[in-house]
Amino acid sequence: MTETFPAPSTLWARIAVWEALEFAEGDVSAKDFADGRITFDDGGGNWATLVRYPDDRAVLFGWDRNSENFIAEEFYDPLAQAPHWVPIAELNPLVIQYAVSFVYWWDAAAWHHTPTTVYDGAGSCLGSLCDIDHFVNGYTDFAFDIADCDDEETGDAAMDTIRDLCSAAERGSVHRELLDALHFVAPSALDEVYAYLRDASVTRGSARPVEPYPAPPTGPRTRRKFNEFEHDRLLVEAMRAATELPREQPPSTPQLARVLEQIAEQTVGYGPIDVSFRVADGVISSQGGHPLERLDLWELRTAENAEHGRWLFIRFRTEADRIIVDRAYDHWPSWHPLDPYRSDPHRRDIVGELAARPERWRPALASIAADEFAYTDQ
Repeated sequence: MTETFPAPSTLWARIAVWEALEFAEGDVSAKDFADGRITFDDGGGNWATLVRYPDDRAVLFGWDRNSENFIAEEFYDPLAQAPHWVPIAELNPLVIQYAVSFVYWWDAAAWHHTPTTVYDGAGSCLGSLCDIDHFVNGYTDFAFDIADCDDEETGDAAMDTIRDLCSAAERGSVHRELLDALHFVAPSALDEVYAYLRDASVTRGSARPVEPYPAPPTGPRTRRKFNEFEHDRLLVEAMRAATELPREQPPSTPQLARVLEQIAEQTVGYGPIDVSFRVADGVISSQGGHPLERLDLWELRTAENAEHGRWLFIRFRTEADRIIVDRAYDHWPSWHPLDPYRSDPHRRDIVGELAARPERWRPALASIAADEFAYTDQ
């Protein structure tokens, strides 16, 4: 899928204005530029960095949450056809870790990218920058909010001012007096906004900054053999086939007593239960017949941490008047059924957990969980 983007000079100017207005709104983190590069952030998790090089060349790369690369059947490598002057050494680790979904390069005449049928998200990420009307209209709510007004005439005036500011930035001719028309910006902030635009090199008399070319790549480049979904599937398969390393049961703790108390309170009159949980950092998923809620399982997992590590799965089942606790540290136990749609092993949690254990307590599946298992050098 081929996207149509403005020339680098136009993109640079619009990003500078966008970030300047965000800065005026109070976003102190907006100053994302350096000599030769500037970063656009839409505030919703999507971002793009534009790098300008000598000879009117440029590179545009970033991430959009609507990218299909993460779920594509085959991994899309946006660097596959990139020329040698693209910063491949910088971008490749981000590409294989799904931190960059698109890479485009400008050869002084047009934008190019590695062909793909996968939607890389670039059009969604940069859509508001590609058309001046879209860009200006995108700030309607912004101008109304900042001006604390709700009348159409004031909003239209604000839009005209933003349009004039964009045009001046594209020509590299922004001057301090132009900012006085930004009535929706506090007068005390105008000097800071101008300093921001001056640092971004879109003011009158500014030189166009460029970044030196990166060193050309040498040797083989690490690439993905398969996508993250396939990696998860292979890891789950290995976890189901693995067995537990022998270890002693953890001692009783106040945290365990608290969880058992919570279960007893929630199952009064319910009858036998058999419920299991996958507990990862920030995530708890359950399987079983009783919807146990708000159990202090993270605290329990931390309290039971020992040299042999933390458990990955925990199970609570009743026999007569007892609650029996089963734990799995090294495999995916049969008592925690697979999800019929997609079983998420929470691979990052497993990688961190196994890395924290001494080597003798790391099961063989540690090598399958590692990022490098999905990579190959070509």
